[in-house]
Amino acid sequence: YGDGVAHLNIARKVVDAAPGTSLWTHYVQLGSPWLPVQHVLMLPFVWIDPLWRSGWAGTIPSLASYVLAVWCTYRLAFDLFDDAADNRETVAMLAAVTLAINPSVLYLAAAPMTELPFLAVLVASAWTLLRWARDGRPLSLAISAACVAIATLTRYEGWALVPAGALLVIVSARGPLRDRARDAAIWTELASLGIAYWLWHNYSIAGDPLEFVRGPYSARAVFWRANLGWAAVSVGQPLKSFAWALVTVTVVAGPPVVALGLSGAIARSIARGRALVRDVPAVLLAVPFAFLAFSLFRGE
Repeated sequence: YGDGVAHLNIARKVVDAAPGTSLWTHYVQLGSPWLPVQHVLMLPFVWIDPLWRSGWAGTIPSLASYVLAVWCTYRLAFDLFDDAADNRETVAMLAAVTLAINPSVLYLAAAPMTELPFLAVLVASAWTLLRWARDGRPLSLAISAACVAIATLTRYEGWALVPAGALLVIVSARGPLRDRARDAAIWTELASLGIAYWLWHNYSIAGDPLEFVRGPYSARAVFWRANLGWAAVSVGQPLKSFAWALVTVTVVAGPPVVALGLSGAIARSIARGRALVRDVPAVLLAVPFAFLAFSLFRGE
């Protein structure tokens, strides 16, 4: 896939920048608008010529992310279904296997793309946020925010996790509103560090902190409404945007998985009643879907 080749070559450019030049010359090869985590993960491998030429320099980080994503999915499901003590291990294993054997996930696990690293930190953030909601330990809250900060530097869907996560923290926190607002503020400050860094990065290399939004290689420049063609049918249409996003997810994940997931979520909501508030951190997993629908609505 063309983007995979480009990711490999961006990482290689960081290594191959003119010998004898400053570290800054190497650093600016990260460029804009693609976020840097995927390229940084490849740096330990991409300088080895056979790994770069074969693509393994990009596959190794994706495979590691695959393992992390599957493991965190198991842990998330195990903790989520703590009310089903008799079969929570079975449920957790089913969730992990469903992700692990999905053909689209397996393909991306072998490709030098950003999806698997993003998926890994997304599930890790949801799991640690759920752990914090269960046990109240500040460390779990901090780890969740750190995972989101990494997610914001992996894919732009991660940026939507910051405000959404802050809201989920307020809902899940214990005590009076002042304490809830304090927890949300701490979480937001940590989770926003990646965004702050990327604004600085773009300003430093291009003189515009929003170069990734309005630069010549941004998604807006490449896919703005005039260039969308038939796909512009969803622009400005919220219901069509939601439907198109749902069709996309159904094609990628598989109709049975989507049908069972939606029906399971509905059944869980009905069964939990007021206790459903304890499951709220898991909603973080749905935020990238909402971002996709919003992006289709915006035509970006």
